[in-house]
Amino acid sequence: MSEWDGLTWFVVLAGIADAWLCGFDADGWRLRHGDPAGGTLGILPPRPGDPPATVDDALWLADAIAFDHDAPVGVRPAVDGPWPAGTPIDPDGLPPVQPAEPLTGSLFMWYWEALADAYNSAALLRFNASYAIRYGDDDSDPGTDFARRFEGREERLAMYAMATRRSAERVPPSVPSARSGRRHKRSVLRP
Repeated sequence: MSEWDGLTWFVVLAGIADAWLCGFDADGWRLRHGDPAGGTLGILPPRPGDPPATVDDALWLADAIAFDHDAPVGVRPAVDGPWPAGTPIDPDGLPPVQPAEPLTGSLFMWYWEALADAYNSAALLRFNASYAIRYGDDDSDPGTDFARRFEGREERLAMYAMATRRSAERVPPSVPSARSGRRHKRSVLRP
């Protein structure tokens, strides 16, 4: 049995260099990285054989990490089979909204890769380089008890993380006009 048995989701820490990434435990989950990690942490059950993480578990961890690092943090599914031809281990890993031509087969990863690219762009703008993860990998870090820290504030945490992720979609609130030099308001881009 491998340490990676039970892996269904990854947390994607956009813009972080592998040198500054470490594994840690949070809310009973073991977050670990491989070599190379590529800015991802696999979400593993507390003990082998325990139920695997769901997309909701992955999003919760991503939201909390995004809040603590003021960085866009996303998720992506683990796949069964060789990359990129594998299929998501968790059926919820298929994109929730499909285009006219469904993303089937290996194309479903295009959705997750496009999100990761947007998060990486936002992180590059935010940090202009890498950042370090703020949790320790030695002992139990009280900062990673997200359920206790954010109890009663789950919705606000999710909204904050969503705003951080969307930061890549924003344009400056006003830009000078090429003809008159006056500033004109621009609205925020909407998906």
